[in-house]
Amino acid sequence: MLEITTGTAQYADIPQLKRLWKAVIPSESDSYLQFYFQRRFEPDEVFLLRVNGQPVAMQTAMRVRMMTRQGEYSGRYIYAAMTHPDFRHQGYFRMLDGYMATQLRRYGESFTCILGGNPDMMSCCERLGYLPVFGRWMQFIPVYRDAPMPQILPLPFGNFCQLRSYFYEKLRSERNVVVHPALELRYVYDEFLLTGGRICGFVENGVDRYAAYRLIGKQNALILMETDGDPFMTAQILMQHTGTKKAVVMTPERQDYGGGYKLYGCGRMLDGSQFPKRHNYMSMMLD
Repeated sequence: MLEITTGTAQYADIPQLKRLWKAVIPSESDSYLQFYFQRRFEPDEVFLLRVNGQPVAMQTAMRVRMMTRQGEYSGRYIYAAMTHPDFRHQGYFRMLDGYMATQLRRYGESFTCILGGNPDMMSCCERLGYLPVFGRWMQFIPVYRDAPMPQILPLPFGNFCQLRSYFYEKLRSERNVVVHPALELRYVYDEFLLTGGRICGFVENGVDRYAAYRLIGKQNALILMETDGDPFMTAQILMQHTGTKKAVVMTPERQDYGGGYKLYGCGRMLDGSQFPKRHNYMSMMLD
């Protein structure tokens, strides 16, 4: 007879959780797993479902806050959510998610959010009560040779944190914005750099700016994940700086040079109310 239990993790679970992670994502590097379990693993924020004592499903609930015109709300970003391939399609993840949502309500949290990733993941999230409500504008652009070339330098965490906070204070007047608080942002910053991302600073019209981007070597392109400067001009600067020929620009706001609106994340209110369906932006930088 199977014994199925739900609860939070313990430090003693780490070896089993590493094996679970590898079973779900065989290509995951040992260095990344070491980074996660040394830097991010907080037992009371990792929810597990066990079958006969073995962890077969997990979710990490990272602390986030949602900035709105009405005020700020505390919530969680669901990260490292997975079920062992041998235990899928048996309702275990739904059971785990229900337990986690109950606990988060007891903690006083208002909402949860998660990256959709792909259509299958979006469908799974919707079955759990999430709505696809987080979007951004995306535009493909080629390089132009007449862009200015300011000095581009790696941006220390403190400067990045400060510039980003100014950016989101401006955005909150137009939309709901979900962001990491400073302690979580430090992990996100380091994780982004560890996985090949770059965060730089530059000066635009006398104002300090930041940009976070990734390079796609096979396509000689870059993805501009986020900037508080002019997105089109920032992409041009970075393309010339890196020698790439094209870019995908992502921004929370519609730009005059075109593009299209793409949903990329899901949200759920924990009190049963409907999540606002428009003007939501989630800055995770873990996708």
